[in-house]
Amino acid sequence: MPEDRRLAAIMFTDIVGYTSLMGRDERKAFEKALYLEPNNSTVLGHFANFNMVIKKFHITESLTDKMVWLNPNNRHLHYYLLLYALQGKSQKASQTLNKINETELYNWVQFWIIGSYYLFTGDLQNAALYYEKSIDGANIEGLPLLAYAYAKSGELEKARSILDQLNEMAKIRYISPFYFAIVYMGLDDFDNSINYLKKAHEEKDFRLHWIGLYVSERIFEPLQSDPEYQEIISNLWN
Repeated sequence: MPEDRRLAAIMFTDIVGYTSLMGRDERKAFEKALYLEPNNSTVLGHFANFNMVIKKFHITESLTDKMVWLNPNNRHLHYYLLLYALQGKSQKASQTLNKINETELYNWVQFWIIGSYYLFTGDLQNAALYYEKSIDGANIEGLPLLAYAYAKSGELEKARSILDQLNEMAKIRYISPFYFAIVYMGLDDFDNSINYLKKAHEEKDFRLHWIGLYVSERIFEPLQSDPEYQEIISNLWN
């Protein structure tokens, strides 16, 4: 593999494109990778997600347009789905969802994003359904969100079972404190959630930056007036 292609692959190993090495220059890292791989759908997709996080929706739409042009088989419609939902374009989001349902989904990212769309719109049952489908062994990003959806729909036993599962995983591998913070938000245990957010910040866990992601904003909304939470947010890049 050429060095430039290897660099781009390393940069884009997680869902929103952050790595612990990017620090304050994540936009430059995206732009560099996009320069090296202008027609790489993985690079385009992560840059689209990044711009969605910082609410640069026009850039997200432009990047998604290019992905669809490169792959005219509806493989990237899920980006439009969240984009329209975030902008309050419910009719367009609904039309896009109908198109997605006519296609065959092929990887965990699609299931994760569709689950996030349903969580964003308050449909906890469908959110749980798609988060379940996104979990395939190595990829567990949907697991804490699944627990959150379970907890908020009243299935507390299932949510606590996932919490126990994450605790067991943490004995043999690194599990992000951010994941635990999400689960505890679902269980309305705000003190434990804050403690795990603090731990994520202390460990410089890059996933803490997901707190600016569309779904995470909704999840942590009850903490907006909490001084400790505000301190974490204000020190996010420190």
